[in-house]
Amino acid sequence: MLTQDQIEFFQTNGYLHLHGVLDAREVEAMRRAADELAEQGRRDGEDPARVVEMRRARADWIEHPETHLVYEDDGCGGVRFHRAERMWTKQPIFREVTLNPTVLEAVSSLLGGVPFWPRGGSLVYKTPGHGAAVPWHQDIPYYWRRTVADVPRPRAQTYPTPNFTTDFYLEASRGEEGGVWCVPGTHRQGSVDIDTMVKEHGFRLPGAIPLEAEAGDVLFHHVAVLHGSDRNTSSHLRRTFYQHYMTDDVMRDAYSDWPDMKNDNENAAFWAAALESRAQAGFATSGAVGIGLHGMTA
Repeated sequence: MLTQDQIEFFQTNGYLHLHGVLDAREVEAMRRAADELAEQGRRDGEDPARVVEMRRARADWIEHPETHLVYEDDGCGGVRFHRAERMWTKQPIFREVTLNPTVLEAVSSLLGGVPFWPRGGSLVYKTPGHGAAVPWHQDIPYYWRRTVADVPRPRAQTYPTPNFTTDFYLEASRGEEGGVWCVPGTHRQGSVDIDTMVKEHGFRLPGAIPLEAEAGDVLFHHVAVLHGSDRNTSSHLRRTFYQHYMTDDVMRDAYSDWPDMKNDNENAAFWAAALESRAQAGFATSGAVGIGLHGMTA
């Protein structure tokens, strides 16, 4: 479980870095699975019919409707794979890592013992030399850009229940190599006019710091804290698995349209099976976190 100092640090700054959480075998299994997805993404991105289908669905977000692999325009008429969504529907390792007992106990500490479920999940795959940037943003429900018309209106205040993304690092992440940056403390302001800030300052926003990590580290960052990453122009590959953990009140209030399991019985059965899969894979399952009908608790 987290210490009170760690909890207060997260509450004050909007992020918390835990070192050396993941088993080396967990990291290696995620690397293999991530590379398989990247290879699938490369092949699919070379299929003209698939590219047309993806571009037709939404011009500003190139995502295949069935595989949920996401691409950026390569500037030459083609596309380049850079991320995958709905990771809990893909290779088992991503569900198994989601249930790392150290992570679950930390989540429970940050939520004050309120039951929660893992939700969603994304893989960002930043290839050397041209890995796609992730512009400065806040996550749903705070995400608000003047340049985007189809998103919720800004929230004047931050929701009282903490909601955060958990970053699992497959290799070292450096701010100058496409790693994530944040502006500490901005999670307490509700929605922020990011467009105006970026227009004035560019990527280096006032107060921004790099959240650097090593392979096997885990980083929690509040969904309302300003965060983003620049392009990866280095010679190093950067792969990161992102997972949400949410209480039911947050889910109902802000994420009710997410394509996820809605029924408590379905959630309990799904994650109980994932926990058994984790045990069969030989990963640690010890710890005080249990799976109940209404969520995970510690």
